[in-house]
Amino acid sequence: MKRLVVILFILMALAAKSQQIPVVDHYFTNPYLINPAKAGTGDLSNVFLMTRQQWTDIQGAPKLTTLSVDGSFDMERVGLGLMLSNDVDNIFKRTAVYGTYSYHFQINQNQKISLGLNLGLMNVHIAFDELQSDGANDPLVFSQNGLKTKLDAAAGVNYQFKDLEVGVVGYQLMNSKYNYQDQTNNTDLNYQLIQHFLVLANYRYTAIPEKLTITPTIIARTTLGLPVQFDAGVYFSHKNMLWSHIGYRQNSCIYINVGGKIYNNLTISGAYEYNLGNIAKFSGPSYEILLGYSFGKQTAVQQDRSYTEKRAKESIDRNAQLQSENLDKIIYENKVLKDKIEQNEEEITALKEEVGRLKKNTVFSEEDIQELESFKDQYELTPEDISILKKDEPEDSEITEIHHNNKYNVIVGAYKTIKNAKLGQQILMREFNLKTFILKNPNSSFFFIATKEFEHIEGVSEEHKRLKKLGVEEVVNGDIWVYKDNKED
Repeated sequence: MKRLVVILFILMALAAKSQQIPVVDHYFTNPYLINPAKAGTGDLSNVFLMTRQQWTDIQGAPKLTTLSVDGSFDMERVGLGLMLSNDVDNIFKRTAVYGTYSYHFQINQNQKISLGLNLGLMNVHIAFDELQSDGANDPLVFSQNGLKTKLDAAAGVNYQFKDLEVGVVGYQLMNSKYNYQDQTNNTDLNYQLIQHFLVLANYRYTAIPEKLTITPTIIARTTLGLPVQFDAGVYFSHKNMLWSHIGYRQNSCIYINVGGKIYNNLTISGAYEYNLGNIAKFSGPSYEILLGYSFGKQTAVQQDRSYTEKRAKESIDRNAQLQSENLDKIIYENKVLKDKIEQNEEEITALKEEVGRLKKNTVFSEEDIQELESFKDQYELTPEDISILKKDEPEDSEITEIHHNNKYNVIVGAYKTIKNAKLGQQILMREFNLKTFILKNPNSSFFFIATKEFEHIEGVSEEHKRLKKLGVEEVVNGDIWVYKDNKED
């Protein structure tokens, strides 16, 4: 019997050294349980009481009880917390009290970072009186219980980018060492707190706006010198009022957590673990029960409204982002438009210079002016002539586009060379989208630019008004006038 007790004691000591930090399943409901940086991150102050019983079929299996209080201050920039815990693992009993300070930085509308520190006292009680031995003088059994208290600390950081969160936590950072001595048996025993580290990452996905969110998560735990253990799970939340969490803990268990809020601000939640591997044959399941109460600025209903408002704010932020992108697009388009305007201004300047050169190259001599005036005396229709012709035409005459034996043309330019006449045509097309043709009368040396050909005087009159309104006279050589072909049918 004595040897069995000694072996059990040694195994428990080794287990306590390698797994000193208890594992919990309610870190979504109360994230302050595992990361001091999460103290005071909500709008409410919270009180949570949690109990955890591991391996229910094993006598002396680990049992954990925690009580935590946390809240936010200074416009939610500062979080304060208090945590009490009692962790019993066979003859090892660890009782701790921690005070927590956290600070939350809002980097921008999408990014936030939180820093947190736990500082407190850890009392480690080794209950030697619970050991059984055949002899009271066994050198491995102390004659009295060991009881020591040391400082302990934990620190955490949490980074949030939109719906992504990443947290890193270090536990038992002071590596406090507990020395126990039995003066009666002249026996020493050392127990040391080993540093533990945890990394958590999760991403919240809104499956149904304002109703259902799905949050996959992964956790990595490690102790220096030991392999990394992983958790992976999915957390479902309905309006932050009902939730469930299903996960797998590597080489350990499958767990499920179900909970919700009742009476506006009362939280109740439970977790169940089904163990895996050889230990499942004799260990029995593990479970957790958590009770919580929220108070302060908002009730749970208001918190749900706050959740809705938060989602609305995120929607507004997304719209603001789209508006910003649209503004950038508008600025770019304005720049393109400005470049086009500047280009058009350059083209206008070039056109004026071109028209100036054309007019300069087509300056008529006195003989040319006399020839043109003589030609116009014979072929030009004056406004009085047009009025008379309008009266002579039948009222029911139809204006047609039949161009056999055309009689009337509107002249928008007179040039001495065909080259200059074609250049005038190009300017009219580019600036007024005006299609023209070159008209040559054998009784004149001039090349005339004409627009449409008309058989009825009514069409000529309307065309004359249209060209005047367009302002083509600014770029043509000469006045706008009406030409009548004297050729008979």
